[in-house]
Amino acid sequence: MKKLNVAMIGTGAMGKYHSYAFKIVDHFFDLNISTNLKLMVSRDESNEKKSKKYGFENFSTDIQDAFSDEIDIVDIVTPNHSHIDLVIEASKRKKIIICEKPLAMDYKEALKGIKEVEKSNILHCINFNFRKATPVALIKRIIEDGEIGRIYTCKMDFLHDSAHSKDVPMKWRLKKEYSGGGASYDLGVHLIDLAHYLIGEIEDVVSIEKTFIKKRKSADLKKMDIVDTDDYNACLVNFKNGAVGIFDSSRISTGDRLQNTLEIRGSKGAVKWDYQKFNFIQFYSAEDKSNMNGFKRIYTTENSHPYMNGYYSLTGHGNHYDSMMVHQIYDFLKAVEQNQMPSPNLCDGLKAQRVLEAIKISNREKSWVKILDVN
Repeated sequence: MKKLNVAMIGTGAMGKYHSYAFKIVDHFFDLNISTNLKLMVSRDESNEKKSKKYGFENFSTDIQDAFSDEIDIVDIVTPNHSHIDLVIEASKRKKIIICEKPLAMDYKEALKGIKEVEKSNILHCINFNFRKATPVALIKRIIEDGEIGRIYTCKMDFLHDSAHSKDVPMKWRLKKEYSGGGASYDLGVHLIDLAHYLIGEIEDVVSIEKTFIKKRKSADLKKMDIVDTDDYNACLVNFKNGAVGIFDSSRISTGDRLQNTLEIRGSKGAVKWDYQKFNFIQFYSAEDKSNMNGFKRIYTTENSHPYMNGYYSLTGHGNHYDSMMVHQIYDFLKAVEQNQMPSPNLCDGLKAQRVLEAIKISNREKSWVKILDVN
């Protein structure tokens, strides 16, 4: 069995989930390749202890070690501002890439990275892991099977309250120089990708962004810093296929530890999902008999449901966020095994980045913006 060496650049929260998924994926799913957590790279020497905890053989503070000849896969889990430089370097060294979202700081930067990736002819993946939730993958199947007919509308939100208090100090995600944007870049980008995945490409958008807390204590609590990213973003979108949508993303949604819901309605039916009721979807068919009319709740744990045949063969045992990451890595490695382009990949990241750019332009110009006009 072929074994691929993984180098992870970055040590944040997503590094924990990525390394966990690489370690556990073949416990549940059958693959003809395996991975070895060879190296974790961080500028901070104190993270060496974390690298051992996560299961890496080696640790380095030299980023170039991640591109050495013994490395096959480069996993990028750094803050957003460094994504593209690392993608370009990994591409030049002919490495397989998996990168956290969003792909870049803006569309022009993302396009630069994609051109280098395509020139190098390498395999690549971006972590839009909400696609990989079993209920979302089942919704995809329901839509493709024509169960809800022509799609009319969608409504999606991603709300939490991590920054609702003025006492929350500055973090890199709140600084534009590191993050590129606020709630839209952090949370809304997942909604954009889910919309692309489930409904189709977005044609144009109108948006509003708002920063409610304009100054915060610095990370060391010694001074006040200016917040230059949005706390809240809302959008209306038109899809190329005629559907319309509403997106709502917030980091100041007081009381919502994490709310992520979607509703998609069509000519023959509708489907809903609520992250807080992770393993359930609601499905409505307009073709049901009148005395049986209404939404039905589906428990997405049957072996016939996406990914569930890997879990113990015991129907009824659900999963949650960590499983989304395992599913992402499984699909990624399965594609690599077959020498096929993973899905989602960096080109999906580019499409989402273009919409993010349109959202910023729309908010600034107070008008609808066509996605294809973003260059």
